[in-house]
Amino acid sequence: MTYTQEKHSDNHLRLKVGLRVSIQESNGYERVIIGNFDKNIELQRTGARKVISYLDGSKSVEEITALSGISRSEVDSVISILHSNNFLDTRSGKIILTNRFHSSVPSIAEKAKRKNVESRDPALQLLHNRLTPELSEITWCDGVEDGGVEMISARQEFEVEIYGSSRIAVLLYGILLGSGVTNTHLGQQGIRDNLAISHRDIGATFLRVSDVGANFRVRLHELAKEFALFPLSSDEKKRYAKERTLKIFVGDPSKDELTTGTISKWMRDEIDFFLISTPQGGGISWGPLVIPGKTPCLRCISISREEQGDVSEYLDDVSTHHEIASVSSAVGLKAPAHESSVASAHEISGRIAHALLGYIDGRDDSLIGSRTKFAYGESCNQEHITYSLHPRCGCSWK
Repeated sequence: MTYTQEKHSDNHLRLKVGLRVSIQESNGYERVIIGNFDKNIELQRTGARKVISYLDGSKSVEEITALSGISRSEVDSVISILHSNNFLDTRSGKIILTNRFHSSVPSIAEKAKRKNVESRDPALQLLHNRLTPELSEITWCDGVEDGGVEMISARQEFEVEIYGSSRIAVLLYGILLGSGVTNTHLGQQGIRDNLAISHRDIGATFLRVSDVGANFRVRLHELAKEFALFPLSSDEKKRYAKERTLKIFVGDPSKDELTTGTISKWMRDEIDFFLISTPQGGGISWGPLVIPGKTPCLRCISISREEQGDVSEYLDDVSTHHEIASVSSAVGLKAPAHESSVASAHEISGRIAHALLGYIDGRDDSLIGSRTKFAYGESCNQEHITYSLHPRCGCSWK
């Protein structure tokens, strides 16, 4: 898309964070090379270096033209090339904090603005520092022209509820909160019966040995205020249902739960949900993300796998492996069934969190109607399997 003069005449333009610029002289000819980690271009335009030096977000096109002494057509040409390569932010934005107090009284709000209260607010200054790494990544997404401000602000309007208490569940909880998905909560129903933090939970960054024995949900809610990117409401009762909601089920639901339990209820209530399995002997799988009535559900996938001769779903878990049991007995511990190693838990949580954030931001739907199989210790060995609504299921029938 060409960035026309009419479109950017009133904007303040800024080079995206992370760009590198090189100026080289060759036989009296100035070469301006600019790019990021995977794309580089050479600007063969008169005065390109001068134009680039003024793209700091504080000047309009008219000001850049006047200061550089270059013709408007040349300035427009350089800006158009940068914009077409997604190297330019063309508008500014402001983070709106949904859980932070802002006076609704016009006179008070105006007084605060006049005295520049925000610039002297240490909490806001800390937030700006923490936002920088997030925005420096979001700004490179297709279509983002404000440095990522609008996209990361919108994450506060999305609600996520995580059902589970494994290392992956704990890490996802912290990652999503730390990435700006403020309305991320732990579901009332855990996957395991033990609601206290145990030694197997240590290794998820947010829990320590001193937390062992504490109530799982209560302790994580306390810690959430420390690692959440945006301010959290001090009163859980102030939670309001968001227009967009996603339930995450971490663990392998039994066949009874698939037909009569939690997931079945989400299907009936048309609540979007996402499934992450427990470790399955050398690997793990996740998906699909289900939008009831619109995308393939778990039964659609089950029927498809059965037709393809995949009988793995009929295997029962054996949690009393003799070698693990003997080692555990030697150290006086119960075998830690259904848990990922520390390294695997972090890697898997990071991969899933990236995909979930893409879905929340509305820029990635790869989790919908698909399962991902990941083999431990083989970072490149990730199999992505897509499915369709199955006519024998009937989940899309109205």
